[in-house]
Amino acid sequence: MKRFITIALFCLLNVTCFISISSGAAVDPMYVDEMQRSELKNQVKELLVDEDFISLEHMAQDFRDNKVLFPSGSWKLDYYYRGLSKALGDVNHESYKSYMQILKRWGKAYPKSVTQRIVLANLYSDYGWFHRGSGYSETVTDDGAKKLKKYLSLSQKVLKKVSKSEIKDPYVYTTWVLVGMGLSLSKEELYDIVEQGNKVEPTFYATYLWMAEAMLPRWGAAFNDIYEYVDWLDDRIPSEQKDEIYTRVMIKVFAVVGGRVYKDVYEFPWERTKNGFLQLRKKYPQGFWILNQFALFSCILKDDDVGYGLINEIGDLWNQDSVDVWRSASYFLKWQLYYESYK
Repeated sequence: MKRFITIALFCLLNVTCFISISSGAAVDPMYVDEMQRSELKNQVKELLVDEDFISLEHMAQDFRDNKVLFPSGSWKLDYYYRGLSKALGDVNHESYKSYMQILKRWGKAYPKSVTQRIVLANLYSDYGWFHRGSGYSETVTDDGAKKLKKYLSLSQKVLKKVSKSEIKDPYVYTTWVLVGMGLSLSKEELYDIVEQGNKVEPTFYATYLWMAEAMLPRWGAAFNDIYEYVDWLDDRIPSEQKDEIYTRVMIKVFAVVGGRVYKDVYEFPWERTKNGFLQLRKKYPQGFWILNQFALFSCILKDDDVGYGLINEIGDLWNQDSVDVWRSASYFLKWQLYYESYK
């Protein structure tokens, strides 16, 4: 235990700690997922800047048709579109113009491209949110609100058209749910979008996670809406993945409402969530993010036997996944110290 208390203290002193691995060094299997995600992000950025549209088209088709996953079970298609959305940095007036010019050339080269239109819809959405700003609703100007609605409406128009294409891409519905949240679509309209996405690919869970957030009070939903949604979703997931996707939805809910509220206010059965984690770990043993999430849930929900084992398994491993889950090394250190005296 002293070994990984040392690494936690090192991380704490440096605010965040990232493991840099030289080309000749052995790579811990738990770091592979993060490395592959970073590589994909850099690759799509380079392809877009170079306007290598044919490679971008082929990559999207491969990820879509073959359902390619990272070692954690995350869809590469999801991270492909995320990477393209940030390829020119955060969207602002200048980057929007540059991005739009590239997309126009992409669209001219591939006029029937589903991929190009999804990226365009994401650009419209991001530009709308740029106009709105990141503050609370009372800080949003009338002009910001109008432009948010304008660009989200443009995005939705593109997505509706793409959804009718012969080539079916499940990410259409992920973006559409996000756009719908911004447009304050009704609960019934959002359910319809998720239903369409489910029919295209029932295991593409990114859409389900954003819908879960839409069904929380932060977005104006009633308290029980999230329970109703989880039951509704359960009927539409292949039986062999029900608990896995249920657990991923719980991770999303936990992240949005916070650990204390999740534990004290919501009544989701831990045994089912834990079973989903166990399935995910068996299926994706290199999923370091999954390992950390499982540990965090076990700590917060006081399943100490499980938490003790998982904290020990994490040991001195620390990367961006660790930061995403624990938020700070000091918080992780708190649980290391707790379990130091547990047994």
